[in-house]
Amino acid sequence: MDYTILNRAVKRRQHMLGKGSKVLTDAADALHIAYGIDNAFVEPMGVAMVSIVENNPAEKIVFHVLTESIEPENIEKLQQLADRYSMELYLHLIDGAIFDELPSTEHFTKAT
Repeated sequence: MDYTILNRAVKRRQHMLGKGSKVLTDAADALHIAYGIDNAFVEPMGVAMVSIVENNPAEKIVFHVLTESIEPENIEKLQQLADRYSMELYLHLIDGAIFDELPSTEHFTKAT
């Protein structure tokens, strides 16, 4: 798969490694789960992440969060979540312009 367009869209990456967590990014058996969000979806996404981690304790899970912008307090909440549940998480701040021509609705925003 050609990731060129997506790689160009990522403006900055932030790696969040929870306390007591190990870097799993390159583990062959790691399960990578991605979310496309905006600030309004940070809390529901966090609930989903906790559910996944609590219900799959033996899995090596790496979360990826793709967003055009995120408030500093939400970044702090994600770090707290990573620390509390020993998660590995990548925050990918993207240039949303590559998605401007895609259709969106009230329920399926550009973040989706």
